[in-house]
Amino acid sequence: MVFNRGKTVGIFSRESEETYQWLINDLLKFKGVKDVRPVYISSRLEDLRKHTEQCDFAIIYHSKNRGRVNVTDVTDSLYDKELEYLYTSLGLKNVLVVIDDLDNSDYATKCQIMEHQPSINKWAWDLILIDKQEKSDSDAMKAKLEEMEWIITRGNIAAPKKKPPKYQGDTIDSPKSSRRCCNKKNMFAMLLILIIVLLSIMIGYIRAIYEHMNLLNNHNNNASQAIKP
Repeated sequence: MVFNRGKTVGIFSRESEETYQWLINDLLKFKGVKDVRPVYISSRLEDLRKHTEQCDFAIIYHSKNRGRVNVTDVTDSLYDKELEYLYTSLGLKNVLVVIDDLDNSDYATKCQIMEHQPSINKWAWDLILIDKQEKSDSDAMKAKLEEMEWIITRGNIAAPKKKPPKYQGDTIDSPKSSRRCCNKKNMFAMLLILIIVLLSIMIGYIRAIYEHMNLLNNHNNNASQAIKP
């Protein structure tokens, strides 16, 4: 297999570089990554634009040690404009969101975050959650790093042949799992709305028939009374 040139990955965050130094070290081990650039997000859009132009792939990194999981779409969210800008500049497949230091990183937690912060699903290819216990669990971290490597270097390496092991009840089995999660919820909501609409139409139709029959009965009664001598 012929490998393309390695990608330059930018880690865009409001956290200090020391917070995600472990991630920098692991990314540099990926075969398809040639450089990793930590980017502190300031209030200047021009700075964001300058750093984005030097990257092939972007990771929005957030740590819950800040106190909250407020990436997008919530009060005091930290990355609304930045995430959309990275999507516009690099494309959906080249943007990833990583949330670190969680108490729980299972599939239910992932779906809950995606539901309440839908811009993550809209502007990023996937969301990867990492909890505090996983960093000391080599198997769990290996699975998530393999998933991350496949997303970043897609096209340069083959997708893993084996499913990553499940961790803490997590049922994620591919990089598109979060999108499936949200898509399933959207499909269920649309189906529910469709059922409600159909029931409303049926009720309206039955009511119209009932009213029409009442009118016919009243008309017949009036006609019968008019015919009587």
